Amino acid sequence: MKTVILALLCAAALALPFAGTALAEEKAPRVNMAEIVLKPECREAFLAAVREEMRESLRVEPGVIALYMVADAEDPNKLTFFDMYTDDAAYEAHCATPHFKKYIETTKEMAVSKKVIRVTPLELCDRLGAQPAK
Repeated sequence: MKTVILALLCAAALALPFAGTALAEEKAPRVNMAEIVLKPECREAFLAAVREEMRESLRVEPGVIALYMVADAEDPNKLTFFDMYTDDAAYEAHCATPHFKKYIETTKEMAVSKKVIRVTPLELCDRLGAQPAK
């Protein structure tokens, strides 16, 4: 539950183009949340692979708006992702990229469980100007 709350808090730090704007359903971007529980011995390799994939996605895919990854405060092997794309087509294009396919192949044996949930943004606000973690 804490992981979900953390991920929702990340939603408050999303892209400025939507700041303070109620999103009409037909204009809403594609937003997914994912929960991944890692095998402890795979954590560092997984983090390296996913960071590479996230940075490449932001570098080459104009339809990617925001990609966030947070760890549960009590279980560092439980990660929550919050991904935002301009629309469904941008998400589908993302899933077809070589860097995403590489990430999937590289990490396929590293997780105990994976769950992806499509969510509908109701309001997205940003005051902080999200920055990647160092």
